[in-house]
Amino acid sequence: MGSSSSKPNDDAVVWYRKGNLYRKQGDTENAIKCYDRAIEINPNYASAWFNKGLLYGKKRDVVNAIKCWDRVIEIEPNNASAWNNKGNLYRKQGNAVNAMKCYDRAQEINPNYAVAWNNKGTLYHKQGDTENAMKCYDRAIKINPNYADAWNNKGVLYNKEGDAENANKCYDKAKELGFF
Repeated sequence: MGSSSSKPNDDAVVWYRKGNLYRKQGDTENAIKCYDRAIEINPNYASAWFNKGLLYGKKRDVVNAIKCWDRVIEIEPNNASAWNNKGNLYRKQGNAVNAMKCYDRAQEINPNYAVAWNNKGTLYHKQGDTENAMKCYDRAIKINPNYADAWNNKGVLYNKEGDAENANKCYDKAKELGFF
């Protein structure tokens, strides 16, 4: 019954959807169990691995989250979101080198992936490279002018640099877009 293709069969889809319901309800443990069942039926069910990775990341279980992202990437090497999410985990661990590699790969796959640009900006900012951080935030905003997180991060950067006027403009824009 297990399929080696990346297209899930009906039973796997049912378990995946049940996992999504549990996830929306905030029931992480049951959601993971459902995704595990979907993966047991179809080990190449990338979406189940992806959502499982999101949940492990939310639980701060970095080891299992990275295993999930690695599996998604193995199944779908051009999944920019998986590369980006893996980069976020590395960034939060303080592993800037691997985080940057992941963000770079996400951007190679999709140069217009605003989220990856924003996250790369956050990494640069954390490293004290305000010039490259600003370039990344600007690129994210150019791609998606309604990206509230990027506006907020740009405001944080301006504030850190002592430019209250521009910081407030960015914060106002982020607020207008629903950030706060």
